[in-house]
Amino acid sequence: MRLFTSNFAKSAGNPKAISIANYPAKWYKGRAFKQLAPPWWLIKAKLPRAEFTEKYIETVLSKFDPVKIAEQFGEGAVMLCWEKATDFCHRQVVAAWMRGAEIDVEEHDRDPDGKARRDADGVTPKSGRGFPVNKTKKAPEVDTTGFTEPMWKAFEYYKIYRTYPAKHAQAQKILNQLREFTDRLSPEHKALLSERLNFDF
Repeated sequence: MRLFTSNFAKSAGNPKAISIANYPAKWYKGRAFKQLAPPWWLIKAKLPRAEFTEKYIETVLSKFDPVKIAEQFGEGAVMLCWEKATDFCHRQVVAAWMRGAEIDVEEHDRDPDGKARRDADGVTPKSGRGFPVNKTKKAPEVDTTGFTEPMWKAFEYYKIYRTYPAKHAQAQKILNQLREFTDRLSPEHKALLSERLNFDF
């Protein structure tokens, strides 16, 4: 099964669109599933990205089965919220969550020439796979000062990798995908990320 993420500005008119925001754009007339929207207290808290991700998983995503949600949304569904493809938002966490269940999800945002948008390190929004959730372990305390968007993505996947026992089959799969992703970073960013996480990619 393949699904997409996007924003109202780009894809509100898509017949397979479904809003996962707290409230959709006024002109949007499609489906909505508000249950995947982050609660207002979490939005207003303006937490660091890693902490937001952890609390969003705990308070929202942990209540649902990603396979059942994907089946409910349907093949080719485009999950919408407000932010640009280059900005962090909860739809990126939803996408990673679904990828952890072997569901193919990518950003539906496209440049006028039809190519997927790329961030500063030349990585498309569809990078690596996602993660299931194990709330028994916390993310490591990491100095994220100066992290670029791709470095943030790598950090999120690293954090999920740490939730698995070292010999777990899924752990090795995520580790391989994480290393493939970090190989696309610039050498300077990869070295900085490795130093901050104390981990050899």
